[in-house]
Amino acid sequence: MKDTEYSKIPSPLESRDSTSDGGDEEGQTLLLGKTSSRVEHRPTRNFMIIISSLNIVVFIFSSLLFGTWFYSNYLVLNANFRRTSAYTPLHDLIRLDSQVKKINGTFWPPENPSIARQINNETESQWEEYEKNRIIPVTAAQLRGMGVDPSTAAKLDDEEWGLGDDAYVAAFDVYHQLHCLNTLRQIAYGDLYPKVSGGREKPVWKFHVDHCVDILMQELQCSGNLNLVTYHWVENHDRPFPMFGINRQCVDFEALTHWRVENTLDVHKYNSMVRKPLGAKQLPAADDWYKYRAPELTNPNHLNGDNPDEKIIL
Repeated sequence: MKDTEYSKIPSPLESRDSTSDGGDEEGQTLLLGKTSSRVEHRPTRNFMIIISSLNIVVFIFSSLLFGTWFYSNYLVLNANFRRTSAYTPLHDLIRLDSQVKKINGTFWPPENPSIARQINNETESQWEEYEKNRIIPVTAAQLRGMGVDPSTAAKLDDEEWGLGDDAYVAAFDVYHQLHCLNTLRQIAYGDLYPKVSGGREKPVWKFHVDHCVDILMQELQCSGNLNLVTYHWVENHDRPFPMFGINRQCVDFEALTHWRVENTLDVHKYNSMVRKPLGAKQLPAADDWYKYRAPELTNPNHLNGDNPDEKIIL
């Protein structure tokens, strides 16, 4: 009789424990697999969050840049002029429409000459308008914006002008430049303008001419005109001939002059009424004023060895 081998029959409890152990191992394996999957996908999800955040930041920044550009170019009055000019209150008062203009640079008399090439009653009337010292009121804050100390600025009396207690005297610089140009024009045609041409023997006459030449030179140098004059072959000329009729970006000067007439103070009233009040703070007069205008007077700024502020040039 062969030996019979007996194996132990597991009890229900042992069978359940064995099954349970196997199940636990499988469960742990599945759990680890899911955890590993989450760990593997977590960096990808974080990366997408970072990319999305960066896109939002770029969008906001781009929107701000576009908004700033649109505002400064289309909503701000005279945006182009503000970028190339020092501060002036006129930027907020006048729409300086610019346009490309063909300069009449012919050497010979043109068909429709400007007032600069004519001398008659009509052109003289226009020059007289340019010469008028038309005043525009400005505030103390606007003066400071221009780098001017309001403490010595001429003030417009509220009782006379009804402009309040913050109105000071100012005028267009460009018309002073036209005054200087007209002065040189009148000197060039001295026979027709004896009043301007007279007094050449006096030093002050020369000072005025030098002042005007200097003002115009500084204006031309400061404007930095970068336009080019081209040269061409012209019949009866062996050498290239310059063509000064160039295109330039210009303001509507007629509209500017019209605005000045309509929006400045009454010239006659200003000339007759505005005088320095007693006790007004004032700048020192130039030494040469005492020397040439009032040699009999002593410069009060030099009585005790003091000198006027050298930074102030009147």
